[in-house]
Amino acid sequence: MRSTDLNGLIGAHPDCLVAAYADIGTGVTLLTSTDSTVPREALDDLCVEAALTLGPGDIPPLGAEPCPQAIKVDATAIYVYLRAPDDPSDALICKCRPTIALSSFLKDARACFVAGAAEGRV
Repeated sequence: MRSTDLNGLIGAHPDCLVAAYADIGTGVTLLTSTDSTVPREALDDLCVEAALTLGPGDIPPLGAEPCPQAIKVDATAIYVYLRAPDDPSDALICKCRPTIALSSFLKDARACFVAGAAEGRV
């Protein structure tokens, strides 16, 4: 995944406040895109939350497969965690306004993985 993928996602969905691609296995944020300044600690917290929510890539929390996606909602934001299809330790992590068109956003967010895989970037 490249920063242009994340920038395109935020550009197409202004209610997406932060889009990050991270290695949730190690807790390292690899790429970020946002229209505002986000402290490194906040990005680290998002990465930790994604890892806790999705679970380890090699140990499914329930069922036979690792959790591919999770959505968390609180009073101020919607958090979207999507596991990379080809590397279960990588994930797309997004913080969005509650007004985001979630169905459309999820489709475009998943397309970032498809585009990256087609170009050998994921």
